[in-house]
Amino acid sequence: MKKLLTTIALLSTLTLASEHPIELGIGYAPGDNSGDMLTAYASIEVLGGIASRFEYSKNINDGELFSTEDLSRYAIFATYNLALTPNMSLTPKIGIVKNDSEVKIGDVLSAVSSSSTELTYGLELNYSYNESLSFYVGYTDYGNDFDFDKTYVDSDYLDSANFTVGVKVGL
Repeated sequence: MKKLLTTIALLSTLTLASEHPIELGIGYAPGDNSGDMLTAYASIEVLGGIASRFEYSKNINDGELFSTEDLSRYAIFATYNLALTPNMSLTPKIGIVKNDSEVKIGDVLSAVSSSSTELTYGLELNYSYNESLSFYVGYTDYGNDFDFDKTYVDSDYLDSANFTVGVKVGL
């Protein structure tokens, strides 16, 4: 019985390490080539500022006049919240991202698709408005290792890095 209570107390301490162990966020990233992205994530703190985050990004426009692009990213990160002042903090993140893309050039070619899985990293600067609401500016490098036929699609055209602005809510 004593071991069970000790285990429960330890697990409660680890999962409830902060006032808001669960965080939800949404952000907007203006792409370099009309590839604006919307990003959403859910994060859970596991131990003293260290958290696990699942992130999903999707382009929100079709691209140029004669092409249609569909880009989705799924990522899992390990993050750490480093307090700088009572209202400012940094969140470095490292993880793995799966990039799925499809490009269609007018009615000439059928859609060309590619997928890649890569190591990724990023950094966010956070401003806490109050106990549960924060704003952030961040950078994430998603990699750009798509396997397209270079004759038809230049994968350098697809955005591989995003500067994101957004809002976070702690639950």
